[in-house]
Amino acid sequence: MTAFTISTHAIPRIEKRLTVLSKRAVKLNLSPLTWTLSNQRQEQRFTQVEGESFACGFDESTAPQWLDLVDIEITGESPIMPGGWWFITAIEAVDDGVNLILSVPGVDDIDVDEYKAISMTRCDHCHVKHNRKAVYVVRDSNGDESVVGKSCLKDFTGHMSPESIVMWATMWREIEDMAEDKEYNGSHGPDLIDTFKYVTHVAACVRVDGWLSKSQAEEMNCNSTASDAIVTGFMSCKTQDMKDFSEARQPIAEDINTAREAIAYAQAMDTLNGGGDFLHNVQVLSNTKCFDIKRTGLVACITLVYNKEINRRKKIESSTSEYLGKVKDKITVQATFEGMALFDGYYGAVYICQFDSNGSKIVWWASKSPELTPGVEVELTGRVKKHDEFKNEKQTTVTHCKVKELNQ
Repeated sequence: MTAFTISTHAIPRIEKRLTVLSKRAVKLNLSPLTWTLSNQRQEQRFTQVEGESFACGFDESTAPQWLDLVDIEITGESPIMPGGWWFITAIEAVDDGVNLILSVPGVDDIDVDEYKAISMTRCDHCHVKHNRKAVYVVRDSNGDESVVGKSCLKDFTGHMSPESIVMWATMWREIEDMAEDKEYNGSHGPDLIDTFKYVTHVAACVRVDGWLSKSQAEEMNCNSTASDAIVTGFMSCKTQDMKDFSEARQPIAEDINTAREAIAYAQAMDTLNGGGDFLHNVQVLSNTKCFDIKRTGLVACITLVYNKEINRRKKIESSTSEYLGKVKDKITVQATFEGMALFDGYYGAVYICQFDSNGSKIVWWASKSPELTPGVEVELTGRVKKHDEFKNEKQTTVTHCKVKELNQ
């Protein structure tokens, strides 16, 4: 049995390979391999990366690398040879006096010094001295070991095929290699991205380059903001151009504060009254400590949504538009006609007429054109239907209007 930890992302690849090895075991007249997955979990790992730190003193190396891990336990039947012999290792000649020792996984008490320079003419079964490409070490139940040539292995042990023994040992060696190769099994990380660290890098990229969506990036043949934040925060820079690009977009104190505020805003925003699944998903991800790399686009939008809200607030604060009258009040004001838009309504054409009265915006949905020229001063009388906002500006919607052009 062999047990080790793998990334959940590596499960399909490893199971595919184990299926191939299992078929190999069946060919050796052994039971197929079986494996079980258990204890799926997320783990933090802190890895110091040379030269990576925030300019403001916040040490980026302390940001955890998140791994989505699972334990795998592999069980397989080993070939039992008559006489109680067990296959221990194969020794192959590489050069004159230099041997390669291919031990069976789980056997760690081999006397390497004895076998690393063993004569390839040795065979404890036939005692015939001639050069061999390989010899094999077997051990009995008492712990006694014998060195046997390939041609004598079948006679010495009674096993049907020495090649099958070697194949079995090679199979388990490959499984052990999978366990040790962290690049292959995915446990070198990170599978999951730290949310705060990533949003901080998004904020830095937006500060330097502005927001660039995926569709905009495709049109411009460049990376989106979401992709750039991965490059600057989670990838090693192998070229000088990449290093320069990344260094110019490293987070500063402003970006860290933006990330904190953006995450806090996303966590608290009201997604019940509009926004659909987009805002809902952004809010869900803002409440996570880490996320799957496939969700970078949505997590990057935490900053986008926050910046839109900040811009909306700034525009309202700088706007001079105020609500006029109260709902159902009749008002008369002097205003400037700004223009109109025409569209087909349920009962025919509708003219959306826009006016400005000392900075306050007025909208009138008319059933026919007022035949006014943009920029003309008018006296407008109408009844207040509602107060609302359009493009972050207060506006008063009126109905049953009479418009008189001034200075005629």
